[in-house]
Amino acid sequence: MIHPAGIAGQSRHPAGHGYAVSAAVAVRVAGVPVDVLDGLRCTRTWRLAGELATALQWLREEGRALSEPLYEAIGALAGDPAKPLLVALRRTIFSGRGPGRRARSDEALRALPPHLDDRVRRWLARHDQAERLRAALAPTLDGEQRTQLARLRQAVTDGGFRHGLSLGSPVLSGRLDAWLEGPADRPPDRQELLALARYLARAAVKTSPYATFAVSGFASWTSGGPALQPPPQLAWREVAELDRAVLRPLWTALTRRPEVRDQARLRVNPTAHPAGGRIWFLGAAATEPLCSVPDTPAVRQALEWVRDRPGPALAAAPGLAPLVEAGLLELVPPFDEQSPDPLDRLGPPFEPGAAPEAVRRTLEDVLTADGGSLPDKNLFWHSAVMPAPAGSCGSTAWQPACDDLDTVRRLLGLFDSDLTVKLAAAAFFRDRYGPAAAVSALELYRDAHADGGRLRELLRDPVGAPRAAEPSPDLRTLAELRARFWELVEHDPGQVEPFAAGWPAFLRAPGSVCFYVQPVHRDDGLGLVVNTVTAGYGRGLSRLHRLVTLAGGDAPDLGELRAPQPGVLSAECRAIVGGGLNLRPPTADRALDYPFGHGDDHLPVLDPVELTVRLDPASGLLDLLDRDGARIRPVHLGMTAQHWLPPWLQFLIRAFGEPSVAMVPGWVLRPGNRLPDAGVVERHPRLDVGRVTLVRACWRLRTGDFPAPAKGQGLAGHLPELARWLDVHGIPPRFFARVVDLRHGLAVGLLGKDRKPMYVDVADPLLLTGFLRAIGEPGSLLVLEEVLPDPAHAPLYGGRRRVSEYIVQVSATDG
Repeated sequence: MIHPAGIAGQSRHPAGHGYAVSAAVAVRVAGVPVDVLDGLRCTRTWRLAGELATALQWLREEGRALSEPLYEAIGALAGDPAKPLLVALRRTIFSGRGPGRRARSDEALRALPPHLDDRVRRWLARHDQAERLRAALAPTLDGEQRTQLARLRQAVTDGGFRHGLSLGSPVLSGRLDAWLEGPADRPPDRQELLALARYLARAAVKTSPYATFAVSGFASWTSGGPALQPPPQLAWREVAELDRAVLRPLWTALTRRPEVRDQARLRVNPTAHPAGGRIWFLGAAATEPLCSVPDTPAVRQALEWVRDRPGPALAAAPGLAPLVEAGLLELVPPFDEQSPDPLDRLGPPFEPGAAPEAVRRTLEDVLTADGGSLPDKNLFWHSAVMPAPAGSCGSTAWQPACDDLDTVRRLLGLFDSDLTVKLAAAAFFRDRYGPAAAVSALELYRDAHADGGRLRELLRDPVGAPRAAEPSPDLRTLAELRARFWELVEHDPGQVEPFAAGWPAFLRAPGSVCFYVQPVHRDDGLGLVVNTVTAGYGRGLSRLHRLVTLAGGDAPDLGELRAPQPGVLSAECRAIVGGGLNLRPPTADRALDYPFGHGDDHLPVLDPVELTVRLDPASGLLDLLDRDGARIRPVHLGMTAQHWLPPWLQFLIRAFGEPSVAMVPGWVLRPGNRLPDAGVVERHPRLDVGRVTLVRACWRLRTGDFPAPAKGQGLAGHLPELARWLDVHGIPPRFFARVVDLRHGLAVGLLGKDRKPMYVDVADPLLLTGFLRAIGEPGSLLVLEEVLPDPAHAPLYGGRRRVSEYIVQVSATDG
């Protein structure tokens, strides 16, 4: 086993006052070397476009500057035969057009004063140069695009890229196969080439661990040595896992068969609780409806009968079938959703270790025979992992940056995306039950949905954005503090920590977070650029632990992923509730028992009906307590997005826990998620907290204000205009772009697929054209972010640079 903590128990990972960094650090490496994209740039074309843009700008400015002195000089030429020619000359210079042969003749120009004659001749020479540049632009672009096509064809032969594409887009993969197996001069159509370029850029500059587009592994900490020491080669294996989203429909289909249904074990729905003469529970549908049946002696007796027996079969009490149909009793499947091979307990016709296509055919046969169907997506999750150590990180070099990461962690309470829910839940609790009450968590949940007002509204909104009208005093305070925070970070970062010391008590720092960072060299040592921040407690790290173990590699001790907190117990749901991305070993203190979910039981289990809620007088927020009075902190440690979780689990996390995303991307945090005024390009600078870049520089504008080719205008004719526009606004030729459609509200826009970053290099015609086509509606928000760090400085693996991201877990040790 790798032991990142060091030899003989010596701790090598960074730690500081009140915090510690996990001994396990993960690395995610782009699947394609970044130099592949450099070979696809049309650099001569872009240089010509830049030179032409500069020349045209000079011609415009000088032409306007010449207008008045030419007017005066021409006015003094009464009766001179050159006057009409110079009038035409002045008109064309002012409009930026080239004058005719006679208007620019020596005979006409000699009529001007010497200083004007010289300026006009310089203008004419520059105009001729611009025309030569303009004439060269299109053929140069055509030639470079032919070279680009050949280089693209070579780049997409990479085996890892082709395999990832076959999983991400089977149709496009088939077109690529046909191109590579056929003549080089018969490429896919234009739309398919744009898609290939987009996928290749994704695999080269983004580290999202999809299939073989990125490779993940564990690095180790060393007490000395360089900040980053990648392995000499990028050696990886692929892991394929059955998507657990198919298990529930499979079990539902199987239990329609009497021979399965009658022998299935029974258990009482763990959310079943009596209230108001009825027994309430969460239903089996994805929306988890609040259901109830009359609280009669017969129903109570039936529930007691099931509880008193170790998983009785329905055949032993067929009269309980109506309670099964209602969802008050569950039919327990004979598998653990978290197990490596959940199908092996179902017996024939499932064969353990069968090939994926054989499993697919068998599942289709079972589901279609019972009126169901397979989910319309890949049946298996494919991941590329490094079984061997993924290099090392020098603890001494990282220590100053880790101190700053912990500073950021302590500030993140200000950006808890679920804070509006927490505040609304506390207000609802005080108004309904009183500040000294102790209430069942299920009763609070039921009442919030029956008569929750603002709380119910927020629970239905995955973003939980506060309304502009009549915000509460706490929300007004929160908005003011956030605005003041960004002002200080930009203008006086040294005052951020003293400012945070005076925050209200309801702003609580998360106990453990995972920073997804990219290293960058600074004059004072290692710097870190934050991509995102998620919950800690092993989130992300535990998923990788499972994958490395399945690949037969060495993984850190599971205990090194945990982050115990003084005075509170973390709790995670071990049921899958969303699919294969939630497969991971347990790293929390407790497991939340969940209706119709059957994960492993490696942790002490929390019974939902025993969870109670009290108001914490110090913070004014609600505390969740177990039956012994211990504080419980619900966290989502799977990798699916929090808004895809079932409603009850979302409620527990949002009202009492820490959000799965501790800090959304920096562009969202900029003051005001609104559309800029038409024609306005807002520039926001890079923001640092010590050695940590918290927010990249970005530009915000309406999609309709990004320069696009005019109707009928080719790309060559458009490039000089684009080059000038980028230069005017200080936007580099390479950037990440996000399109956010705000027409249906912030929540829809932030959760839409298009808000994901798209890598754009305007010197790459395929990437530029794909971006222009993706902009969409002219009234959406367009955010352009700087590419930081520069991919040209990415770590070397086997002599080639690959964009890399490090996942570092920072956790409080002082409570």
